Amino acid sequence: MASIDERFLDFIRSRKNNIVLDDIKDDVKKNDGTNSKMADYLLFNRDVILEQKLLTNDRTDLINEKLNELAKTDEWLKRSWFGRVHIEELIRKHPESDAFRKKIMDYAYRNIKDLVATANRQIRATKESLNIPRAVGGLVILNESIMPYESENVITELNFLVENPHYEHVDFVLYISELRRSTHNMIDISAMIKSKSSRYEFVNWYIKNVFSFDFASFLITPYSFYNRVRLCENALALWSYLSYRNCLSKHLS
Repeated sequence: MASIDERFLDFIRSRKNNIVLDDIKDDVKKNDGTNSKMADYLLFNRDVILEQKLLTNDRTDLINEKLNELAKTDEWLKRSWFGRVHIEELIRKHPESDAFRKKIMDYAYRNIKDLVATANRQIRATKESLNIPRAVGGLVILNESIMPYESENVITELNFLVENPHYEHVDFVLYISELRRSTHNMIDISAMIKSKSSRYEFVNWYIKNVFSFDFASFLITPYSFYNRVRLCENALALWSYLSYRNCLSKHLS
């Protein structure tokens, strides 16, 4: 089977009105003849700019090193951290949860923060280069096998990041994880939308009514649906394999 990033590219190419920007990079040059570092895709008749990122680094060892360091001076952590305990569980139970989160988040999710920051720059460059200032900007993060980044915990951090005004060009983030594909025949798709996005209603509608169903229909071919993916028993059970969560107070409804 092709890698998750290759399959996602195939999905983008399969839909009408989508543009892979690498295909037209020779047509979009700056005055000095060079190309701006733009996002990966234009979707929905250039109304959506999407950058694709793949999680590749397992930061477990770095996180453990930081926890060992903190445990030298943190009595609660010294007593509570033993065996295999997920970082988000430690944060949730810590008596000074907010302060503890700030101490370790840079270690636990630095690469995710870097992905959002880079996407913000690329989306901004795409708007400027193509003169589409009203296009909404999105980031899709793909996780094929990096175990520490379970969906429930990643979306907590992505919520913080998508609401950060510093990343003003990122209107939404999609997190697609295949960690449960082999064990539960399930692909997790989570959506975070910037609550103050000037086009919140459009983004909400687009994710729910366009992207989600396009992605589902791409996955469910007669072969992949029954023989390879084995995610649903019939078309009416479509949503049984999409663990689809909106993490803001405004839910996709």
